[in-house]
Amino acid sequence: MAARKTGTKTIIILGVAAFLGAGVLVYGLLNSRAPAVQEVFPAVGDITTYYSFSGTVEAGVRELVVADRMMQVRDIYVAPGQQVARGDILLVAGTGPAIRASIAGEVSHVFVQEKAQVMPGEKLVSIIDYSSLRLRALVDEYDLPALAEGMETVVTIHALDKEVPGTVVDIAREGVNVNGVTVFEAIIALEADADVRIGMSAEARVENQSVRGVLTLPMAVIRFDEKNLPYVLVKGRGREKRPLTLGVNDGMVVEVIDGLSPDDVVIVPRENKSFDFRDLHVGARD
Repeated sequence: MAARKTGTKTIIILGVAAFLGAGVLVYGLLNSRAPAVQEVFPAVGDITTYYSFSGTVEAGVRELVVADRMMQVRDIYVAPGQQVARGDILLVAGTGPAIRASIAGEVSHVFVQEKAQVMPGEKLVSIIDYSSLRLRALVDEYDLPALAEGMETVVTIHALDKEVPGTVVDIAREGVNVNGVTVFEAIIALEADADVRIGMSAEARVENQSVRGVLTLPMAVIRFDEKNLPYVLVKGRGREKRPLTLGVNDGMVVEVIDGLSPDDVVIVPRENKSFDFRDLHVGARD
């Protein structure tokens, strides 16, 4: 009985080995048919890079009305959510002049009730102008030269996946240290948009560099030599190593200033394991 079991195990092992061997052979045959290199064609295009600054949306114009004297509230004329114009009566006290709004906007809070006795400095009503929102962003000291008052920006509201035009209206003259880095507050006024709400996170973009109609290559095909100088392999009678002078890049595509012509064909050996050809938008030449 023991001998039969051993024989059965031997047959199973040999069968598995044969199956695996056949799989390796098929894989080798299929793989051998794949081209050893991928051809990539330089393309003429545009590249733009941006500085980006993150922050939070806040009210650009708001008023917190407080009691300027001790008083007893007699009548309240507004409620949360109500729109008021500048000069509208908010509430009337038992003595003294009526309390009026100094800005136009929406009443966000009423902090007191009728007949209440309030002390000087106590909060009465809060008004927010939701048509005048702004982004308060933090700017690294090294990026500060990229901003200037009056500069136009594009602000992305993350929660809405929406872009809103903005204008830089103020840049702080004094920085603060955040985690060892000095940053400055920049205020960016936002174009009115009913979907944007106070407290939403956002990112402002300002154009940094831009080139038009230049020769470009995907960053993924660029190689670097032992001196960290860029080059590519160009198709010819062999694999010609071609040094490059590079310009602006946006992280995906780079400007080729010198070293290639539009008629060149760049080849990328498949030995480059870090390169995934499926992720590359390879051009086609007519």
